[in-house]
Amino acid sequence: MKESVLAILLVTGVILSGFTKTPKVQTKNVKVRFEVDGKEVAKPNYSILIEVDGRQIEPDYTKTGFVVPKEVSSGQEINLKFKSGEYNLDFSSLKSRHFDTEWVVGVDIPPLNVFDDTPEYDKGKKLVMIYYIKFRPLNAEDTIWITKVYQ
Repeated sequence: MKESVLAILLVTGVILSGFTKTPKVQTKNVKVRFEVDGKEVAKPNYSILIEVDGRQIEPDYTKTGFVVPKEVSSGQEINLKFKSGEYNLDFSSLKSRHFDTEWVVGVDIPPLNVFDDTPEYDKGKKLVMIYYIKFRPLNAEDTIWITKVYQ
């Protein structure tokens, strides 16, 4: 009799513990590749700082990228700072949908290898660098944001 009561309590406890567990929230990861002059950097050393509505967040890193902070999903103004070696790259006005993709972050220094159609001069200034971020979503076409740096 004792064994039957203990068995019933044990089974009831297992069943009830299944109801009290909170559902696990699936985290999103962004895979990041970094390239210089069109060539991928093997094992790049970089840091990312995400500013969401004025709050700065450094994400947790994975072997291939980073974990998207939960604040990004509800953020109205999202900016990003990407740093690798001598390169400090700023990307502003991102949207939460940009964090559902794979990223290729790159730098191109004249003579240009990646963007040959970009003029070297703009209003008397010399083009010294182009940097970009390619968003590669799973279910849509790639988007690329290009920033030109003049001297």
